[in-house]
Amino acid sequence: MEDFELLRREKRRRKAKLKFFGLDVVPNVPDFNKEGLADGFDVNNSCYPSRLVKSTWGDDYDIALYGRLGLHCHNFQKGTNFKFVRWEKYSVISTAYDYVYVTLDAKDPVSDSVFSFQTLLNEDSSPDRPVMWTTLACRIKCENAADDHWDDKAVDDFYKDGIPKWSSDEELSRGKKNYYVAFFAGRRIKPKAWRFYYDRGLCARLALYCYNLQKGTACDFRFISQLHEQTHLYFTKSFVTFEAVNPADRSPLTFETCVKHNDDQVTHVPNLWWETHICRVEGSEEADYEWNDGAVHDYYKGEMPKWLSDDRQQRCYVVEQSELHDEKNGWLPLLTEFAFFTKWNGPLSPGEIEDCRPLITQHVVVETLDEKEPSDKLNAANAVFYISFECVEDPTIGRYRAVIRKTMDGKPGHMSLEVTCWRFATSTLR
Repeated sequence: MEDFELLRREKRRRKAKLKFFGLDVVPNVPDFNKEGLADGFDVNNSCYPSRLVKSTWGDDYDIALYGRLGLHCHNFQKGTNFKFVRWEKYSVISTAYDYVYVTLDAKDPVSDSVFSFQTLLNEDSSPDRPVMWTTLACRIKCENAADDHWDDKAVDDFYKDGIPKWSSDEELSRGKKNYYVAFFAGRRIKPKAWRFYYDRGLCARLALYCYNLQKGTACDFRFISQLHEQTHLYFTKSFVTFEAVNPADRSPLTFETCVKHNDDQVTHVPNLWWETHICRVEGSEEADYEWNDGAVHDYYKGEMPKWLSDDRQQRCYVVEQSELHDEKNGWLPLLTEFAFFTKWNGPLSPGEIEDCRPLITQHVVVETLDEKEPSDKLNAANAVFYISFECVEDPTIGRYRAVIRKTMDGKPGHMSLEVTCWRFATSTLR
């Protein structure tokens, strides 16, 4: 009985102490789990009591950067092309690292719809090593708890050492592994999103034209499936994986190409250029990145030629109308598309330029130093093409002229295309 009485007194003492300090009132903590809110994104359960994460619609750059990183991860894995609009809210839970829960608005350019998106990012900014960000969740908004476990065993040891130094172009040309990494790092492209990547599709089709010309094949382009890009000051390097088909037996083929081009750096200018450095069936052949400028005749260097005079045309090969419609010359309309793209790059988006197809190629003249029979000059490795064409989708029935200089240095997968294009009056149509 004495022990029981002592216990009752101790309970009363503790209760009085809690009342004295105002700690006897049980806080009104809402049960957020029953309200359909996602832990971390909509409610912060790491504090006591739990609190709602309120929408602030801020413009902090670092939060926007985290949101865009999550979108990039989702686009890469799912083959989507979602665009960042603005972030809505975020919460930070700090342990040994910072876990940042971001809710943002994203836009799907295919349907033009805006929707809510969530991404969870881990930031490790230890002073003795480079800053590391890890996305642990990237998803269209839902109420499920995020799986924040990183499976380090799933990552090859090759990617766990110290940060590598920058590779030079020479090292890339010697290192087959580096190119494989570039292709592997590409984001996946859904076939239905083809029109939004029309410009990169041109790169892939140019590479396939180079492959067919060098190999004597006639593979048909289907669509690009993966894209990785390296942006430099004066040019962009696009690593494109694309699908093609062998018309002989309808067998599918996957190709890889690396195309260097300047259409991202300059827009609405008279001249654009593209240069292929790789074009191969996936996984085959080592790439030789270095372009051998010494193998190209000086006649094909310098300023772009002007439109042909009548005297000069006498020394050139005029392509017959029957050749323009011959299936084996199906690459000729591709040159016309490059010309039209050069004229409208900038004022129109790639998708809008693609909507203007088909273009009507009306007149082609080939100028080359290659010693070939007249009918074979169309397939000369080095040549200048003078092309007149029409765009029927242009409300003014646009007529155009283009000069396209094609050169090859003799290496597998190497082809250069320089293009200038302008509009001209109907009275000057040849």
